[in-house]
Parts: sequence; C-alpha cells; structure tokens
Amino acid sequence: MIAANAPTTPILNATVPDIFISEFLPNPAGSDNELEFIEIFNNENYPVDLTGWQLDDEEGGSKPYTIDGIIIKPNEYLAFFRPQTKIALNNNQDSVRLFTPDNQLIDQTNYDKTQEGFSYVKDPDDDWQQSPTPTPNEINVLPAIAEMPTGSTSTPELGKILGAENITDSKESQTTPFFQSTNKLQHLIAIALVSVLIIIVILVKLTNRNKK
Repeated sequence: MIAANAPTTPILNATVPDIFISEFLPNPAGSDNELEFIEIFNNENYPVDLTGWQLDDEEGGSKPYTIDGIIIKPNEYLAFFRPQTKIALNNNQDSVRLFTPDNQLIDQTNYDKTQEGFSYVKDPDDDWQQSPTPTPNEINVLPAIAEMPTGSTSTPELGKILGAENITDSKESQTTPFFQSTNKLQHLIAIALVSVLIIIVILVKLTNRNKK
C-alpha cells in the first residue's frame, strides 16, 4: 500500500457543510485526458448546492474548476472527470484541493507516487490508500488484503472467506457413512470366508467316511 500524505484541513466555521475529497485517479489505465477524476463526498444528511465550490490541483498547476449549478445529495459520492474540470493531475507529484465559494481551503491531500490504474481512496480512518478498483460516483473499494504486520508469518483466514469450514463439515459428514459401509462389507466377507471354511471341513470329513 502506498499512502498519500495526510490531508491538511483548516478549521472552518461550523456552518460549512462536511464535504471532502473521497477519491481521485491521477494515473488511469488508459487515457489520462479522459479518465482522470476527482471525487467528493457529502457527509451531511441534507443536499448541498455546490455552486461556487472549487476543485484544484497544486498551486501554480491547472486552473481551478468552479462548480456551477450542481447539487450533491446526502451521503452522495460525486466524481468530476478531467474533460469537465480541465484539471490535469500529475503521475508523480501533485495535490488535490477543495475550496468553498468564499475561497476557504477545506480539504487537501498531497501525493508523490502513483500506480497505473490505481486510485487514491479515503478509508474510514481518514487515511489514504491506493485501490486497484476505481469507483467514481460510488462507495470506495479498499484493497482486498491488508498489509501484514512486520515479521508476521500468519496468513489470512481464507477458510472464513471461502467457506472452507462448511466444506470441512461436509466432508466429515460424507466420510463417516463411507467408513461405516466399508466396515460392514469387511464383516460380511469375513463371515462368508468362515462359512466356506466350515463347508470345506464338512466335505473333507464326509469324503473320508466314504473311503472307509
């Protein structure tokens, strides 16, 4: 996992809606001109008119994009793609910033490394992670397997993920009747062999009597 630098969010007036950058894709697997995007999330329980809000990259980079006539719904993820914003995110080092209509910087994150096709997503702890599954306009998808602690030799409990516990139980339920059937068969064969031996002994005795 390659994380972006911690966002720097200035303290704001309590009346400013809780809207923040939730995901961005600086190095898509394909055309940067078409597929780059910056996504924001409305963490309020009411819609917010985004008219006058601005998205931007680092100072001195692309021209800021001013949002006009767009309302973001409660708990909505809203992505703005490069053809719309004209914001070109660098593949090596850049920033992503969000401003209110009165030019207050309310969210910013800086990054210095990217992987092609990986987006930066904000996790529930407000940390940035790179995800191989960009999800513009949708809930973020975090990496499937978290990093293992240094020196750890344990592996993920794949049994719980794949349902191996149920598979094991299923095998046990099938194995027991099989062995029970095998034991019964062996028992019948033993009885048959004993019976054959008894018959042979009787025939031998009868044969000896006839000879006398």
